[in-house]
Amino acid sequence: MYKIEFTNRARKKLRKYTKAKTIKPAVFNDVLEHLENDRVLPKRYQDHKLQGTLRELRECHLGFNLLMTYERDEQVRFIFITDIGTHPELFGE
Repeated sequence: MYKIEFTNRARKKLRKYTKAKTIKPAVFNDVLEHLENDRVLPKRYQDHKLQGTLRELRECHLGFNLLMTYERDEQVRFIFITDIGTHPELFGE
């Protein structure tokens, strides 16, 4: 079992998207439950490792064009939610 931690940036974005009702609580809780229990995310979340300077992070989709980036630390059994946002917000595209 992993412990989930949020960066300040991710916490702010979570409040923003929750208030705007962009994040569906059931979807978000499902993703967190899978991560916490070290289960593979279902394909619908399109979980994958990032490349380049962000290669230590993973990304999954919470909805259409809404992403969550996270980092898994195997040694201390933590998952750090690093950011939540759209492709342009996260990657400047």
